[in-house]
Amino acid sequence: MPSGFLHQLMASGIGALASLLLSQQAWPLALLCTLLAMAAMLCVRFMPPRAT
Repeated sequence: MPSGFLHQLMASGIGALASLLLSQQAWPLALLCTLLAMAAMLCVRFMPPRAT
C-alpha cells in the first residue's frame, strides 16, 4: 500500500528533523508530529478511489 510507505517516509524525515532540534522543550516535536498527522490526512484525502 503506497500510503503506508509515504507515511513511514514522512515519519523518518520528521524524526530526522526532530533530532536536529537543539531545544529541550517538547513543543517542537509536538508540532512536527502534528504536521506529520496533517500530511497523512491529506494523503488519504487526495488519494484516488480504489477500483472495485
